[in-house]
Amino acid sequence: MIYQFPHEFYLVPESMLNRNTIEVAQAMKKTFVVYTLNTQESIKKALSLGAKYIMTDNIPLVKAVIKTQSKQD
Repeated sequence: MIYQFPHEFYLVPESMLNRNTIEVAQAMKKTFVVYTLNTQESIKKALSLGAKYIMTDNIPLVKAVIKTQSKQD
């Protein structure tokens, strides 16, 4: 049933964010959008799992975390 899902992306709540969820979405060639990440820890976790799209109420925090991680790489 899930393999017939017609959409090109999945909205994944923070509570369901884990390696397995990400791997399934990637294997199905689907984009995933993680929501709603409003803490530094949750944003770091999402990025470390490969999230490319994040919904948040705190855009400056997401930018700061991304900038910090870019400097570390």
